[in-house]
Amino acid sequence: MQNETRDRMLRIAGFCLLLAGICSQASAAQVNVGLIGVFGDTPFTGFQQVQVLNLTPGDCSTTNPNAFAVPCDNINITNWAVTIDYIDNITTPGTPILQHVSGSGALIAPGATVSLYGGLQYSIANTSCGNGATPAACDTVVTRVVFTGSLPSGGFHVLAPGSSVQSLFLPLTPFSIEYDPAAIYQDGTQSGDSTNLLLADNPLGNGGGGGGGGVPEPSTVMTMLGGALALGFRRFIKH
Repeated sequence: MQNETRDRMLRIAGFCLLLAGICSQASAAQVNVGLIGVFGDTPFTGFQQVQVLNLTPGDCSTTNPNAFAVPCDNINITNWAVTIDYIDNITTPGTPILQHVSGSGALIAPGATVSLYGGLQYSIANTSCGNGATPAACDTVVTRVVFTGSLPSGGFHVLAPGSSVQSLFLPLTPFSIEYDPAAIYQDGTQSGDSTNLLLADNPLGNGGGGGGGGVPEPSTVMTMLGGALALGFRRFIKH
């Protein structure tokens, strides 16, 4: 009976450890290094560009009040590439066509705003189609952006949310980000959209990553609890 109880408790402890491990691999700390978006009437009225804004370094002089870690160092985004899906309503008005374009570049430096791709027609004031369509249906509407690039493999310093002490962040590099512009842009209500450019840590701890360096993950607590459970069960069944 004692052996049966021991085996059952160890199986429960092992399950807790397995669950903690799965959660650890699924979650990752993130650092906000800027913005990625579609900006209408850029570089001039009636056109739009897909841009990345590298806003590093951030403000690390006070406690970080944000939901994401703040970069404290200058960060170069190198060897970047982009693929853009968009709806073409100009070639055949009233019959949307899904198109794909791509581009690449060597560097997005700290403080820089870089056009990943430009020249796509768009303006919410465009009424030239003459087919009774909504303004958005008279232009090209970006539906998805896939942005890839490389980061410093040695990592960089950040402030974790709620922290005032810098820690080393080891990024997942190269990285890949998918961005779908908001519906309010795609339906023609507004001429642009953007979102935070969030970069993840490397949960495997190799190739320049390593569990986010000093940026804590909630899953770490689960792993510790699972280990404590296993140890507690072993001590319990010895008595």
